Parts: sequence; C-alpha cells; structure tokens
Amino acid sequence: MNHQMNEFLKDLADVLEKHNAGLGYTTSDDGVHAYVGENWDGSVSIGWPMCGNVKEIRKMISED
Repeated sequence: MNHQMNEFLKDLADVLEKHNAGLGYTTSDDGVHAYVGENWDGSVSIGWPMCGNVKEIRKMISED
C-alpha cells in the first residue's frame, strides 16, 4: 500500500470513529452503505463500488 492510500485510510478511520459509523455492502441493491449511530440503525446508500464518488455524495447532501 502506498503512502497516499495509507493516509486516506487513516483519515477514513478517524471520520468513521468520530461519527460512530461504518461502511457496509448489501446485495439487495449492490450498493455501499454508510451506517451511523449507536446500533448503526441509520444508513444511506452512497453508491456502487464502481461509480460511488464524491460528486454523487455532494449531490445527495445538496438535495437534503
């Protein structure tokens, strides 16, 4: 793993920890989901592995 990926994973772990969150995958929609909360009872699909990207996440936020 290169340095840039290592730094990315450190940042991602920090954000997940800060928000008591996690990431998961479901075959029901073949999507990557972000989970938050004490029992990870709140979730949102953040896209599919091949096309989930920051632009799509920012679009979801702006529509909320």
